[in-house]
Amino acid sequence: MKSKKWFLILISLFLFPSLCYSSELMFEFTNPSFGGNPLYGTFLLEQAKMQNKFKEDYKFESPSLLEEFENVLQSQIIYNLASRIVAQAFGDTQQGSQIQPGTYLMGKFQITISYVSNGIQLTVTDISTGQTTQLIVPQFIP
Repeated sequence: MKSKKWFLILISLFLFPSLCYSSELMFEFTNPSFGGNPLYGTFLLEQAKMQNKFKEDYKFESPSLLEEFENVLQSQIIYNLASRIVAQAFGDTQQGSQIQPGTYLMGKFQITISYVSNGIQLTVTDISTGQTTQLIVPQFIP
């Protein structure tokens, strides 16, 4: 009895196709990076964040006012020293602005200034790591 029922249903579907409706299949990208709906962007980002198993151990500590002041002061001193070296290299020195050769300690840097035959030699040493950088600023002779 059941098989007759199924048989009649199948025959009715084949004989009367107007009872079955269908439409075109439409494909759309979901990801907005590939031209999909931009409203899905936040949803997809949140889904990706929830599935992310890796957590970054990032702890940012802002410097204290004293450390910030020290860094700004050190930057200003180095800037002033650099501008005086450049001025002296191009012959723009004024009375009293000539740099004295010697060793200067600024924070974690040691700067040694000396005069060589072709210019001004700077040796910058990072005290904490021991790395040294040597610069020779050539002097312009008018």
